Amino acid sequence: MKKTMIAALLLVAAGLWAGCGGGANNVAGNTGNAPANGTHTHGHGDEHVGEHHALGDIDLGDGVKANVTQIGDPKSGGELPFEIKVTKDGKGIKVPGLEGYVGDESGKELGAVNAANWVEDENGYDLHGECPKTMPAKMWFWLRGKIDGKDVKGKVAVVIE
Repeated sequence: MKKTMIAALLLVAAGLWAGCGGGANNVAGNTGNAPANGTHTHGHGDEHVGEHHALGDIDLGDGVKANVTQIGDPKSGGELPFEIKVTKDGKGIKVPGLEGYVGDESGKELGAVNAANWVEDENGYDLHGECPKTMPAKMWFWLRGKIDGKDVKGKVAVVIE
């Protein structure tokens, strides 16, 4: 009887450990952090592979900030994912028509402009940028949208390694 109880408790503990993101097959976990292999998924077939680079905040005015994380390193003509959390006075918000692109310092588009997709369970946006075929020494991630009917725009430097 004692052995059966111990076995049952071990099974429950193992189930709780794996369910809380402790298993080796954990892709996104419950924390939103990338595991050691650099893969992050939103649970809808959209996998982000690569090192997470915290690019910082874009100040969009009136207390609105967009915190941007770049996933992976830019590759000539390749896709470059970004995860974006927009807040106003510290609270998460949605921004109509939010879109972004990879550009130069002045705002010239170096890749296609893409819509940011809202990811409900992460309370943030997912945006897949496009890198230019000829890579410059420096690039910026530009974000734009409308807040209270006003066009807003800002940038952060892209990490190039």
